[in-house]
Amino acid sequence: FTTTTLNLGASALSGPNATGKDTRTQILGGDLYLKWKPRRNYRGWPFAALQAEVMNRRYEVGGPSETLDDWGLYLEGLWGFRTRWVAGLRAEWADGDGNSGGEEDALRDRRFRWSPVLTWYPSEFSKLRFQYNYDRAEHLDRAESAFWTQFEFMLGAHPAHSF
Repeated sequence: FTTTTLNLGASALSGPNATGKDTRTQILGGDLYLKWKPRRNYRGWPFAALQAEVMNRRYEVGGPSETLDDWGLYLEGLWGFRTRWVAGLRAEWADGDGNSGGEEDALRDRRFRWSPVLTWYPSEFSKLRFQYNYDRAEHLDRAESAFWTQFEFMLGAHPAHSF
């Protein structure tokens, strides 16, 4: 027997921005989180999880006729393969329309990122993560790489959750 959890979400924001008298920004998003684990497990391990999010931003820069339209999404798969150990892979994509106020903006181009990750949980209140990023952007001559280390810890009360 197994247990599966699905969380779905949606986000929306609309309001004025500071680029003109009547200019506005709208942001829309949707996300999902899917987690599977066997009914008989040890403190939540093993498990598999899939997480995804998509977002769109419409940003008026000088008036309604000059609108920037940006898209972004990510997809991440995680595998809790052993107690306190999680391996994962994340893919990200972002794209802008390329124009900012009528002028070409080289930084508003298509970008991709692949990130393998390994996380260790020394306790339920802390984690240590190692992540490698491989980035490709149209304005770059070559791919860029980065290695990140993250340590996170929690102080105070720890809220209980079922997943």
